[in-house]
Amino acid sequence: MIFTISFTGVMEDWGCGFLHPEYVQQCDKYFVLKEGYTLEDIENKTIEITLCTEEEISKLTELDKIPQA
Repeated sequence: MIFTISFTGVMEDWGCGFLHPEYVQQCDKYFVLKEGYTLEDIENKTIEITLCTEEEISKLTELDKIPQA
């Protein structure tokens, strides 16, 4: 599955929108979870995580920007 993020406008003392690179493979605002990780591992109140539509997934994988998972 491929996900996208948007910012909620909430800030933490460390900033906002942080995605752990050891948990995800990210390309721009899109990411896939690496094996063994779940959304619970990266969720925080500074970002909203949304599952991409089939159309978005088709475009991304067609352009080889992010792998299908």
